[in-house]
Amino acid sequence: RDLHSFPTRRSSDLEMDTFRAIVDCIATHAAKGKIRHVRLDNNGQTKTVIHNSEYAKLLNIRPNPIMSAFEFKYWFFSQLETKGLAVAYIKWITDGSRVVPDTIFPVSYSSLDIRELVGGGYAIEFDDYEGTHRFLPLEDCIIVRKYYNNDLAKGDSNSPIYAVLDMEHASDEGFIESLKTANKVRGIHKHKMAMLADDDIKKQSDAFEARFKDAAENGGIVTLDSMEEFVPINLTNYSANAAQMKETANRIYTYMRTPEEIVQSKYSEHVGQAWYESVIEPLWDALSEALTNACFTETEKNFGNRLIISGGVMMGTSPAQPTTGCRS
Repeated sequence: RDLHSFPTRRSSDLEMDTFRAIVDCIATHAAKGKIRHVRLDNNGQTKTVIHNSEYAKLLNIRPNPIMSAFEFKYWFFSQLETKGLAVAYIKWITDGSRVVPDTIFPVSYSSLDIRELVGGGYAIEFDDYEGTHRFLPLEDCIIVRKYYNNDLAKGDSNSPIYAVLDMEHASDEGFIESLKTANKVRGIHKHKMAMLADDDIKKQSDAFEARFKDAAENGGIVTLDSMEEFVPINLTNYSANAAQMKETANRIYTYMRTPEEIVQSKYSEHVGQAWYESVIEPLWDALSEALTNACFTETEKNFGNRLIISGGVMMGTSPAQPTTGCRS
């Protein structure tokens, strides 16, 4: 047993606000897609929409007892973005003479591999996060991979962006520490009396600090005698300048192929449409193929059965565009 244990996601990554906001944005928009069961003609065109399909009902309403359809799709796409591999398992039941899907469960794993079975076929071998070792038949699993390059079982991790995420984390930590220091250190209290003992210096400083604190809390001014001098210190309460912090964030946006305007919902129709076509639609295509392969037999696929995902008419438009369209 040589089950692969791989760095699919670091626990600290989703604690970074920029990274989490981008993942949430992608998963939220992708989860808006609706699944339809269609039948294609010989030319690959949609011939029939199966409105009473048990597949569409399951995937658009409640795939399992603990998730809504939106939550399941959100989970699936967020797993794909953060781990490079998303897996779900279809549980089947017999309904008369038909075998139909009953539930679709997410597969949470800490390590995973694909095994060839004696006698034919394949299975997914994985350890869950509770340490339980499990097997699932590959043909009953919905699998989508991202950055699919180096391993047959899984997509690659987000390791190319780890250094940038660490930079953002270090920048945030440095900002917090410098802000604390700037709020604590107000200035230098000088004594003009020469050769004071250490205890006397501390007494003088404590007395001045008490006067300073009283003035800050109750109002008024801080009085100094002729033998004292106070020099304010203006500490800069940031560790990295704005340009450096913005460049770090931009590298994360570029890696995730999601502009800041999309994350902040300030995008134009042109930007929104381009992003949907380059980011969201490929996710829908990948999941559509995975659903079709997992849900239908070869014979059913030969008869044109497909599960496809698409959005509404307004998908990809800017937030202001629907209002504009209504006014036209």
